[in-house]
Amino acid sequence: MGAGHTFLALIRGAFPINMLNVIKNIPEVVSIYCATANPVRVFLQQSGESVAVLVVSDGLRPVGFEGEEGRKESVKFLRELGYEGE
Repeated sequence: MGAGHTFLALIRGAFPINMLNVIKNIPEVVSIYCATANPVRVFLQQSGESVAVLVVSDGLRPVGFEGEEGRKESVKFLRELGYEGE
């Protein structure tokens, strides 16, 4: 990638959210651009000798909209997982 002071952590067999606090607690980590299991694109800008991360694009376009029945199923699933928010 060539962008100084940047590192990527590629983790297999784990959910990124489970690793996030561990990484955030490393004193040298200033920013986290994304933590996802989705496809990711990193856009870089080169200026002379330096390279910088401009933005990270996470995921794919939605394939449709969730209707009322789908919403009810999603809420039911989240409740089964123990999530109480709306």
